[in-house]
Amino acid sequence: MIRKHIPNAITSMNLLCGTVGVIFTFGGRLDLAFYLMLAAAVFYFCDGLAARTLDAYSDMGKELDSLSDLVSFGVLPACMLYTSSCACMFGSSWVSWAPVLIA
Repeated sequence: MIRKHIPNAITSMNLLCGTVGVIFTFGGRLDLAFYLMLAAAVFYFCDGLAARTLDAYSDMGKELDSLSDLVSFGVLPACMLYTSSCACMFGSSWVSWAPVLIA
């Protein structure tokens, strides 16, 4: 019974890494945000492996996986690009907002 929820728990760790990474990004800690993005990639690999190994597929798991991928590999890198472009190159112009709008 609990075997069915293990991949969702791992996917939730992926989502947590992405969310905390966004928080660290806007706090100016791009180094920690990058490490959290790497940790999210590890959890991304592990949740798929766990789902296949345990044969634990669910509709909620698919939706949770899509959400965590969007946050960890869409919103987090976009926020990191926005923060670094505001600090280094363009200030707060429309070019800085382009990665966030794409995500």
